[in-house]
Amino acid sequence: MIRAKGVDSVVICTGTLVAPDLVVTSAHCTDKTAGLLKDIEFVAGLNGTRFLANSGAAEVLRHPKLDHATGRGKFRYDVAVIRLGRPVPEERVQPINLMHSDAVLPAQAALIGYRSTDLKLLHGRFDCALSQTLWSTLVSSTCPASQGNSGGAMLAKTGQEWRLAGVIVAASQHDTTSFIVLLDQWLRDQVDAALRRQAKRSAKVQ
Repeated sequence: MIRAKGVDSVVICTGTLVAPDLVVTSAHCTDKTAGLLKDIEFVAGLNGTRFLANSGAAEVLRHPKLDHATGRGKFRYDVAVIRLGRPVPEERVQPINLMHSDAVLPAQAALIGYRSTDLKLLHGRFDCALSQTLWSTLVSSTCPASQGNSGGAMLAKTGQEWRLAGVIVAASQHDTTSFIVLLDQWLRDQVDAALRRQAKRSAKVQ
């Protein structure tokens, strides 16, 4: 879960740990938090009143193409990464791997996220049918998304492993359709950089 205290409200979203110090979420979850990084908190494994780890934000990077996109096409770049001020120990929470860039997206996937109406439990479905939209990097699903799901994970199963394939960014106001941004090279580059940072930290410890 991501809790972001803005100028006039508290934003509740979902985020996915993809490296010990990096969380992927939706960019619009950071809109009201400009200049307030100290008030962004990532809480891993929240279940009731218990959680596995938490950390504040040291930096937020939004997709570089977001500000230049318009209309519904803006959804394609509604992603951001949060660099955590304190890396999450891997023995406590294992970051999820990304779906390989050359892998074929399955017909069904899992949509996972928290809900603003039920902040204590992670919700999800593993039978969400996917459909292509007008844009190659944006897919839709008939599994509904609710407030709080923004930034949540779309997981695709590769063999026996669930991998991150996309980020939930929007829900249709007219039906139960949800929209998911697929991983692009910018996002993969951010994860690669975070994994290199972790490798350097591990080398220093040894």
